Amino acid sequence: MVFVFTSLLFANGSRVKYSPEKPTINDIISITYNTSHKEAVIKNPSQMVLQIVFWKKFEDYIFKQIPMIKDGNYFTANVTLPSDSIVYITYKFVSESAIDDNNLQWWDIFLYDNTGKELEGGHYQKALSSLFSYDLKRKMDVSDARKELEKEIELYPDNIFALQTKWLNDIKVSNEDTNVVKDVQEKLRSAYEKWKTDEEATHYIAYAADYAKMTGLLNVIRDYYSIKSPKGKVIRLIRYFEALREKDPDKKIPLLKKYLEDFDNADPQTKDIIIGNIYDALNQKQDRDGLRKFFKEYKFDDIYYYINIGEIEFSNGNNIKEFSEFIDAPIDRLKNAKVTDKPPYMTEITYLRDVDTKLGILSAMKGRALFELKDTINALPYLDTYYKNMSGERGDYNSLYVECLFKNKRYEDVINVSSEIIKMNRYVKGIEKYYEDAWVIVKGSKIGFDEKLKEDLKGRYETIKREMIRKKINKPAPPFSLKDAKGNVVKLSDLKGKIVIIDFWAIWCGPCRSSFPSFQKSYEKYKDNKNIQFYAINTWEKVKEDEREKSVISFINSNNYTFPVLFDDTTRYVEKLGVESIPTKFAIDKEGKVQFVSVGFNGDDELIEEIDLWIDILLNEKK
Repeated sequence: MVFVFTSLLFANGSRVKYSPEKPTINDIISITYNTSHKEAVIKNPSQMVLQIVFWKKFEDYIFKQIPMIKDGNYFTANVTLPSDSIVYITYKFVSESAIDDNNLQWWDIFLYDNTGKELEGGHYQKALSSLFSYDLKRKMDVSDARKELEKEIELYPDNIFALQTKWLNDIKVSNEDTNVVKDVQEKLRSAYEKWKTDEEATHYIAYAADYAKMTGLLNVIRDYYSIKSPKGKVIRLIRYFEALREKDPDKKIPLLKKYLEDFDNADPQTKDIIIGNIYDALNQKQDRDGLRKFFKEYKFDDIYYYINIGEIEFSNGNNIKEFSEFIDAPIDRLKNAKVTDKPPYMTEITYLRDVDTKLGILSAMKGRALFELKDTINALPYLDTYYKNMSGERGDYNSLYVECLFKNKRYEDVINVSSEIIKMNRYVKGIEKYYEDAWVIVKGSKIGFDEKLKEDLKGRYETIKREMIRKKINKPAPPFSLKDAKGNVVKLSDLKGKIVIIDFWAIWCGPCRSSFPSFQKSYEKYKDNKNIQFYAINTWEKVKEDEREKSVISFINSNNYTFPVLFDDTTRYVEKLGVESIPTKFAIDKEGKVQFVSVGFNGDDELIEEIDLWIDILLNEKK
């Protein structure tokens, strides 16, 4: 019976079908994928999973993964709604080797009431999921979002959520068109008159009025609700804006603290923003005593606030001890996290991975703080946790970890970790000394170390190479026809079959000048290879055009540079390639396609190695 059903279901040729056609919240929804369809992205899978997002009326979404049942070429999942507040569904299909997400659009289903009308909030949620892709990797489309908002308002004219979103979006895309802004302002005045006594609706109107810079309307709303509901959502929102808008830290800090005192009922996200602003204001004042008190008095709900503050504290180095104690509570919270604590929009696997990541980052910071406080014994367990949870993601912490391992006499681990992080290219130069010393202690001599380090560095090169290949641009290079220092015209079209390395530069640019000795070394290394061509393209000079060529040639000759120089002209080749700052280098392959780009200058060794890798990859790639 199932085969007959799926055959009939796909009679019109679509690769995806669902039933019933207009599901209600009480229905079980059957979603089927036809792997034999000509447009099917997933072919011949052994198993498939339906990744589905349930959008609540005006709340967070719920994310689930549902195994699909195989029947010949068809895979089916029968879906029961996890809540009676679901109004809209999006979904995609995942197999062991492919994902079909409808070209990042996902598939969707609206829920209906018993009269056949789409439920309130459905089109609103589709609009939000188009404006904000969240973490779902869904393509964003502003024009589609506007259409969905208009459809929602057509079906439900009093949907204040949709109205507010449209008002905000109208102003945002108005390009300061006064007629558009005035129209929105008039709608806001009318909306307030209509919903004046409805605090929930007025809260959204006040938010939009602030965005529309309607100080007068905000004052009217404030006067009314200061009497009607002095601790309610409207006054809480207005006070929030007032506190955040204040620029003077001496005035801002009391406003922020008073907000927390008056509105203990504020949601955790808002409280985090307020507390974060207190920290920023104290930091702006460079109030060290105030910051020390801050670390003892406040806590965040969102772990990333601790992480962001940690980066700041380590950069200024003023309150390391206080910060170290400050992050004890969130570390304990993460250690004790349970799957039952996960938010509805995460899967269990995603949640546990998120907890591990956050614990890894905070453990790294705790370990670093203790290390800087000379407590290497207690620092090490935290750095162990970092390395395990984060797979050695950050080179600076990896190098710190190696040093801490060495100081704790864990020499075997020094050898193993050093080898791993060098191969991964996630280390700061200098750990080689700890690596070598640990080798000598464990092995009894240096014999074999140089060979092992050479092997690790070869692995590092291959790691960088793989990452570089993964980031290939593979776009046709715009043609150019530019003069060289001798007045000859060089055309990109004449260089087909060669690898072309170009570097945009100017005399006034310090990093450009600093990079040239390395660029010269790279040029000399490959100048006799007929398959490779280097050009330094001068652009954006600040001298008069009739003086430019003389100045450039004088600069090149006085520094004994021999690489070819081209002069960007009025065609602005630099802009055709989308360059925003210099120096910027490009590698163009034998087919005339841009494959690699590098912005800035990070040191001689890095530049030379980068160009070597570009050339290695492009010379040896197979067509």
